Amino acid sequence: MFGLLGLTMASGAAATALFSPARPASALMLTLTLFGAAAIGWNGVVTGPLLFGAIVGSGLGYRAAYLLLALPALAVGLRFTFGR
Repeated sequence: MFGLLGLTMASGAAATALFSPARPASALMLTLTLFGAAAIGWNGVVTGPLLFGAIVGSGLGYRAAYLLLALPALAVGLRFTFGR
């Protein structure tokens, strides 16, 4: 279950980073709904927003923040899915 949650969170963060204004709002809402459903129990909600804000504030932007925060979720998801 943790593996699936981690992979879903990583996918949601990466998908959010790749959105552009040309995408339909319904696709964004679906992505954010799935992303939020997976991430709601993640303990990173304590430090995640602070890191996100620091990344955006440093000038790297929202895309970089979503992609960088996808990495820990991806690592944990892969570890719990394929690790021993």
